[in-house]
Amino acid sequence: MGQSLRFKKKLVAIDAGLFNAAISGNESFFEEEDLNLEQVTWRGNSVLHVALKSGKVEIMKNVLNLQPSLLYMENCKGNTRYCSKFRTL
Repeated sequence: MGQSLRFKKKLVAIDAGLFNAAISGNESFFEEEDLNLEQVTWRGNSVLHVALKSGKVEIMKNVLNLQPSLLYMENCKGNTRYCSKFRTL
């Protein structure tokens, strides 16, 4: 007793269209309704991580406007978008 259990959501593998839109900077892709942004790469990177690594600032803004909670989502290394950013500097 006293220990807290940490439950994780079941993660969905990133769709090729979402991945390609993030790395290419296709802003119109993010205007679709019912877009599931909680998809991850096989390394656990969110679409926000992918956009960051690709240098797509406008995509990052769009994603954060649609789903701000992704800012705190960890990848398989335990890095949030913040940690990833500082490692690239």
